[in-house]
Amino acid sequence: MKRMLLVVSLLAVLLTACSDGIPEKIKDKAGSITEITQVKPSYVVELYDSKASFIYYYGSSVCGACLFMKDINSEVVRRTGIPMYFIEIDKTSKNQMKLLVPYLAQPTSTPTYVIVLNGVVKETFTPEILVGDDTGFVNEHINLYTVHFISVLREKGLLVD
Repeated sequence: MKRMLLVVSLLAVLLTACSDGIPEKIKDKAGSITEITQVKPSYVVELYDSKASFIYYYGSSVCGACLFMKDINSEVVRRTGIPMYFIEIDKTSKNQMKLLVPYLAQPTSTPTYVIVLNGVVKETFTPEILVGDDTGFVNEHINLYTVHFISVLREKGLLVD
């Protein structure tokens, strides 16, 4: 019985060690125009290499601001049709994260947004640019934050009327 447990434990360790750390349902896939799309960093690298214009952000499953911004991000996607990609850094392997190093240094806080125009980083920012002094992230202000986010995207050249 002990041998069986040892073999099963060893197999489990070997199988998880080969994983890239990202849940199986998160694949390299095209972005949605109705919701945020969680992707692997390797997909974002493909977008960079194809000289695409897009926005992505780094977040964490335990980050309160990331969870709050999810509704705003979804609303921005719905209103603009611009695909927005999400990389959950606490559930992504170091090997996958290293793929983005040639394009941009790793974020120092979450969420961190990255605007890319024609395969080149235009700007990175955190939610403070959107919410100002409202560090409480008041739910009643989601529409206000969404409108402000859209204006930032216009200002940076990602969204053109």
